Amino acid sequence: EVVAGGKLYQVVVEDEVTAKALLQKGQLKRRVTIIPLNKISRGGLIPPATGAAAQACAALKTGGTATRAIELVGYDAEVKAAMEFCFGDKLICDSLDTARAVAYDSKVHRKCVTLSGDVVDPSGTMTGGSSGSIGTSLRKLQMLSEAKEDLGCARERLVSIKAQLSKNAKSAAQHADLAEATELKAQE
Repeated sequence: EVVAGGKLYQVVVEDEVTAKALLQKGQLKRRVTIIPLNKISRGGLIPPATGAAAQACAALKTGGTATRAIELVGYDAEVKAAMEFCFGDKLICDSLDTARAVAYDSKVHRKCVTLSGDVVDPSGTMTGGSSGSIGTSLRKLQMLSEAKEDLGCARERLVSIKAQLSKNAKSAAQHADLAEATELKAQE
């Protein structure tokens, strides 16, 4: 959530025609930024060579690790441009010391985010402090996804139980008919 920042809440659409239609006729309740996949610029993408330099710098200077953020995010190929736009320009470091060493290294010189959410920018700024709300949106999305999956499983189970109940009801009706026929024959 720290790496993507505000980009995490932007709306991804196929093209600028869809974006324009949403803005003009979408009756949006609040301001949104739309990312048309066919127009988005990925100019800040960290090349693999810079990622390798960051890894080498982290290992050499602090014994830590540094990885391109885009390598740590799973996504469908159809949204690759949007994911590179959001996550392609930052490195994830295992510690603040590693982030400082990597961000200020002349071969890397890229914004670094630590696992605890601290940000070190090669321009000289550092962001950190309380991380109480970091990840809450993603956590809620994960919980929603899990709840939907659980609901799907429960619905499948309900269908199966209803089918079994229907089958049992038919068997019970057949049993009742046979029991009645047996009793009638016994009375004859």
